[in-house]
Amino acid sequence: MMPHRLMAAAKTAAAILAMILTGRAAAAQALSVLPVNIFLPPGQKATTLTVTNQGKSETAIQVRAYAWNQPDGEDQLTDVSGG
Repeated sequence: MMPHRLMAAAKTAAAILAMILTGRAAAAQALSVLPVNIFLPPGQKATTLTVTNQGKSETAIQVRAYAWNQPDGEDQLTDVSGG
């Protein structure tokens, strides 16, 4: 089983990817997000996530940070962007 921090980072990355891909799907954007899996060792609070627009037109994206908890098996996201 993945440690809590690793699972939280993986779920956050998946949520970001889902928001990016579904938010502009109708406009036929060609976006890629790397890395697909994010692993944060204990004590590390940040990492790099690269979003590349491979399409022919400009696009805008928005990324939000969430703390992920899973009390009683239910996903719980808390906005941690501070804004």
